[in-house]
Amino acid sequence: MLFVGIDGEMSSPDRENGGKLIQIGLTVEGPDGLDTVSYLIRPIGEMLWSEEAAKIHNIPQEALKGALHPDEVDEILYEWLIKRGAKPRQRAKTIAVGFNIIGFDMPFIKETLPKTYSLFSRRMADLNGMLWLLHGKNNLNFDSWKQLALDYAHMNMLEHKPHDAGWDSARHLVCFNYLRNVILNA
Repeated sequence: MLFVGIDGEMSSPDRENGGKLIQIGLTVEGPDGLDTVSYLIRPIGEMLWSEEAAKIHNIPQEALKGALHPDEVDEILYEWLIKRGAKPRQRAKTIAVGFNIIGFDMPFIKETLPKTYSLFSRRMADLNGMLWLLHGKNNLNFDSWKQLALDYAHMNMLEHKPHDAGWDSARHLVCFNYLRNVILNA
């Protein structure tokens, strides 16, 4: 299995009305630790821009003008994943990992990066589901388990750059490994 931490930053969370994927980050575990890639994506067509989203991701619209075309990013990420073990004919073995990726990130990725999306299983490791499994264990609720996972990632990562898609994708994979260990050793 190839577990891939994923995070996207969007111009707006409202994809149906023009919100766009403007930054993507992917992380896998390699022989030397976490292997992360991240790209800004130039929006094509009309883009809905949310000031509230911009306050979170801190990506200025001006930076997107020099970003790569979505098709270029799609090709680069596809090849990057293939080199790290993803197999087009065995997509069930490439698992997307992240917080709320099923309901939020993956629809944007499917729309913007269809070739990359084609490498992923339709079964995903949404970290929120793992947190709900742990809800009540050791008298801790969903939010407490999430905080423990985030604290673990913070202690085990060299940098701290929340809402950068590359960094967040790495954090998602570290949180996944923490939560999986808690569940397996229950």
